[in-house]
Amino acid sequence: MHTHTHSGDIPLVSLANKNTAPNEVVSDLLTAEARGKDQVITNVKQRLSEKTVGFHDALKKHNLKTFADLYKAMVSTKQNVQKTIKVDRKLLQRLLIAVTAGRTVEMVNILKHELANPTVTGQP
Repeated sequence: MHTHTHSGDIPLVSLANKNTAPNEVVSDLLTAEARGKDQVITNVKQRLSEKTVGFHDALKKHNLKTFADLYKAMVSTKQNVQKTIKVDRKLLQRLLIAVTAGRTVEMVNILKHELANPTVTGQP
């Protein structure tokens, strides 16, 4: 995973969990304002000037990537429909912070066991 820099050599990092954003997240975050302005101009043109789209029709979503997308994983369900679930990184993050702080954590024993219900995560 490559990281994109937005200003010189400084990568875009989440203040909440110190994760570095990949290129697609950085690109989407840094271009969100411009994309929003373009969408407003397009909507005004289509709905008020040209009247090619109904005034009350739904607006198109851009679905830009954010830091929250780093914690989602796609899994298949039994009906061949894909469902997005959040990956629980907080537990491992807390354990690693505890280890870094000098606490004794037996990661080998913890990682031997499933940390979530297999039916929830979609794993066999």
